[in-house]
Amino acid sequence: MRKSLEDKKVEQVLKEYYEDKINVQAYNSKLSYYNQYRNIIRDTKHEQEIEGIKGKIAEINFKNKYLEQIITNLTLDEQKYIELKYRKNFSVIEIQDAMFIKERTYYRLRKKVIDHLKNLLLEN
Repeated sequence: MRKSLEDKKVEQVLKEYYEDKINVQAYNSKLSYYNQYRNIIRDTKHEQEIEGIKGKIAEINFKNKYLEQIITNLTLDEQKYIELKYRKNFSVIEIQDAMFIKERTYYRLRKKVIDHLKNLLLEN
């Protein structure tokens, strides 16, 4: 039972990682819009908000740097699994179809990825 809870923690970390990536994209979009219309928007309130957004982006990137490096060091199949499962929210069958793998291979790959990340992320 404890192992199951640790697996869920790892999966939650991966979900939060991709949610953070989406938030960073939204923040960057807002910064881009601000820079495009900087001549029109000259309010100090907006400048403070922009500095806050830059701080949030830096904080999120710092928080996720370790996990990002771990994912980069995984095999291509493991990276693809993580992207399909946690970024695109594919179902088991959709992942099997996209990766051209059987059910047993899917669960073997899932276990390998989760165990590897568990050892690195939850070792504290």
